[in-house]
Amino acid sequence: NKLNLNCLIDLKRLDKEKDNIQKEIKKAFENKIIGKISEQKYISLMNKLSEESKLIDIKKNEYNEIMESNRLFEEKFDEFVKNIDNLNEDKLETIRLFVDSVYINENKIIPKYKFE
Repeated sequence: NKLNLNCLIDLKRLDKEKDNIQKEIKKAFENKIIGKISEQKYISLMNKLSEESKLIDIKKNEYNEIMESNRLFEEKFDEFVKNIDNLNEDKLETIRLFVDSVYINENKIIPKYKFE
């Protein structure tokens, strides 16, 4: 949840940066129209702003992928816990005989068996 919250905060910041870029694009166009900047300066500025916008889109996609990965992991973990809750005492005892511990790593639930 904390990771998702940090991702949401960063996504909001990136949205603000993207809005600022859009404002800069509009301002650059207006300055070109009134002759305040040259065509060459305008093209250079547009290339720079376009590159910044692409980088922001890449970062946003990365954050969205992280959040989706976390969501899928949470679903798997919840299912894992639900399945444990549904086990009766006999089955739990059988598991205890074979499983030493359970590790949670990235998006995986990994049992460590006693015979490993």
